[in-house]
Amino acid sequence: MKLIPIFRAGRHLATNGQTYDFTDAIVAASAAAYDPAKHEAPLVVGHPKTDDPAYGWVESLSYRERGLDAIPKQVEPQFAELYATGRFKKVSASFYPPDHPQNPVPGVYYLRHVGFLGAAPPAVKGLKAASFADEQGVIEFADWADTQNASLWRRLREWIISKHTIEEADKVVPDYAVAALEDAARADAAGSGSPMMSYSEQTAEEKQMALTQQQLDQQAAELKKQQDAQAAKDVAFAEREAKIKTAEDAQRAEAAKRHRAAIAEFVEALVKEGKVLPALKEGLIAFMAGTDQAGVVEFGEGDKHEKKPALEWLKSYLAAQPKIVEFKETAKTGVEVDLDNPKEIAKRAVEFQETERKAGREISVTAAVQHVTKGAN
Repeated sequence: MKLIPIFRAGRHLATNGQTYDFTDAIVAASAAAYDPAKHEAPLVVGHPKTDDPAYGWVESLSYRERGLDAIPKQVEPQFAELYATGRFKKVSASFYPPDHPQNPVPGVYYLRHVGFLGAAPPAVKGLKAASFADEQGVIEFADWADTQNASLWRRLREWIISKHTIEEADKVVPDYAVAALEDAARADAAGSGSPMMSYSEQTAEEKQMALTQQQLDQQAAELKKQQDAQAAKDVAFAEREAKIKTAEDAQRAEAAKRHRAAIAEFVEALVKEGKVLPALKEGLIAFMAGTDQAGVVEFGEGDKHEKKPALEWLKSYLAAQPKIVEFKETAKTGVEVDLDNPKEIAKRAVEFQETERKAGREISVTAAVQHVTKGAN
C-alpha cells in the first residue's frame, strides 16, 4: 500500500460537543513524535473497543501540505486488495490526547491506530491482535469531513450574524439546520463505538461540499448584493407611489376647485334673482360644495317615486323658490339701504325688530328683512 492520508489540520468537533483547533504545528508534532518502538499503531477495521485483528502496521508518519500521511508495513494482502479496489471509502485516525495516561509521548497527539471504514473485515486467520484494553477516557471526535462541514456552516452563520442580524442568518443558514449537522456528526462518532479520537480522510465529494473562507465571503457578498438590490427596488417603488399620490391629490384638488366654482356661480345667480339672501350666499356655497356627490335623494311612491343625486335635487329646489328679495336703490320707508351690503341689511332689520317690539309687536327676522328690503310698513 502507498502513503495513506489519515488526518489534516483544522477545527474538529468532539463527541462531547466541544471543538478543537489543530494547527499545522500540532499536526507536524504528531508526525515527529511517532515512534513504533514506543507504540506501533495498527491498521484495523472500524474503531474497535478491545483487541481486534491488525491487518497491518504504521511504520512512520510524514507531514506535508497540512496533512498527516501514514506509511504502512506488513499489510495483509487481502486487506490491501480491498483497499485498492475502493471497498474502504474512508480512512480515520485515532489519537491519544496529550494528557492521556497511556500516551507514550505526553504533550502531543500520538497516533493510536488507523481505522478503515466502509467494508466488512476480511476473514484472515493468524493475524496479530492489536491491544486496546483499558484505554478509556480519551476525547472522541466525529468523522473529519462531517465535523468540518458542520463547523464551516456554523462559522458562516456566526459571520452573517456579526455583519447583519440573527433574522438574516436564519433566512440563509437556520440554527436548527447547523445543529442537525453537528448532532449527526456526533451520532456518527458514537455509532463507531470508539472511545478514542477518530478522523476520516475527505472524499472528493466531501471536499467539493466543504466551504472555504473565500466561498463564505462570496456567499455573504452575494447576500449583501441581493439585500442592496431589494432595498433599491423598495426605494424606487416608494418614490413611484409618492409621485402617483401627489398627482392624484392635485387632480382631486383641481376637481374640487372647479366644482366649488360652479356652485358659486349657481348661488350667485340665485342671489341676483332675489331667491337667496346675500347674507346666506357664502354659507350656502360651502354647504353645497361639501355635499356628497355620490349621495342620492329618494321620494314619492309608486309611479311618482323619484331618485336623484342629492346635489342635483338641492339645486332644483333652490331654483324653484319664489323671489324673497327686491333689490332697489332706496327702501320705500325713505331710509337709504345698500342692498348689496348684507351687514347693513341685517342692522336695519334688527333696528326694525326693536322698534316693533317697543310697540308691542313681535316679528320674525325674515319679516324684518323683507320690510327693510321692500320698504313695507
